Amino acid sequence: MHFTLLGLLIASAGFAQTQTPAEQLVLHYSQGESMQNAQEMATAIRTVLEIPVVKVSDGNPPSTLTLGGTKEQLVAAGWIFAEWDRAALGPQMREYQLSGSGDNVLRIYYVPNAQSVQEFQEIATAVRTVAEVRRLFTYNAPKSVVARGNPDQMRLMDALMPEIDTPANRSASHSISPRTIIPDAHDEGVTQVYHVANAASVRDFQSLATSLRTIAEIRRVFTYNGRWAIAVRGTDSQMAMSGWMFDQLDQPGPLPAGVPLQYQVPGADDIVRIFDLTLADNGPDLQNLVSQIKSSTNRQAALSFGKLNVLVLRGTAAQIAGEPRGPVEQALIWRQPSGAYGARRTQQSRALLPESPGGRWHSSLWWGA
Repeated sequence: MHFTLLGLLIASAGFAQTQTPAEQLVLHYSQGESMQNAQEMATAIRTVLEIPVVKVSDGNPPSTLTLGGTKEQLVAAGWIFAEWDRAALGPQMREYQLSGSGDNVLRIYYVPNAQSVQEFQEIATAVRTVAEVRRLFTYNAPKSVVARGNPDQMRLMDALMPEIDTPANRSASHSISPRTIIPDAHDEGVTQVYHVANAASVRDFQSLATSLRTIAEIRRVFTYNGRWAIAVRGTDSQMAMSGWMFDQLDQPGPLPAGVPLQYQVPGADDIVRIFDLTLADNGPDLQNLVSQIKSSTNRQAALSFGKLNVLVLRGTAAQIAGEPRGPVEQALIWRQPSGAYGARRTQQSRALLPESPGGRWHSSLWWGA
């Protein structure tokens, strides 16, 4: 890669002068880039730096990239271009400082462990959204990301990247990353990555993520299917609740006896309980059950988690555990063959209803012994 004489003059001018949009820079590709790669580079540079004039030359392969903007924009563009127009790219993160404050940090990251463009794009989307980096763009060929944000956003990206971009041969292990905390206007500045070890399928993995998002009412929950990683950002209280749920639901088999299946939301008449529906069919009837509970309690936070055949519910103590029978217990009615009680849990409640063809109806709910 080399600059034209005009580009060199611009670079030597520095940033001290008043910025005007009347400058032009011509950059020359040195690696014989395809038109698609050249266009991806141009789009990323134009958008992350908000450069008004960007033109890839005609020809296949293209030979030049012409840019028009302020001196600072063009020198920063030259830095990005030089980083990408090299024979050997990555894997170290690169940084460039713009003048002023605010979104004045440019970073180039490489994502070496993504096995496909789809995995690479999933990682970029998760990081962009959780860190709320508005100007983050991808270059697929080297699996590289250029991002522009403030120092706190970049610090969060530094924490997220190695947690999500892990080697493909890494053994699955249930774990939660350390917390990264950045300032947030809504106190939603706590971020962690949950590594799922026991989901039987992508569907179960996504079901787990949905449970965390819905029950804990967290806006920013994003998944990476390639490594079964869930990036979560919320308040301190939301993160405590979702961490508890994650530990209960990411289990290799049936929930062990004695595990605490109830979580008290601090400072509120609000509890989360996990009901074991081992005897229930995980099909349309179970989904109807969820709908019944939502209707009877006027709460939307009711979800079935298929792998363990459990129901996760959040509501007031009266809604969930009211005596003698709260609305939830009354709704927990499903069809089973006659004699198929076989309860594993203590503290069960059972109410036989009139027989129906092929079996009986009964109500059973279980919680921790």
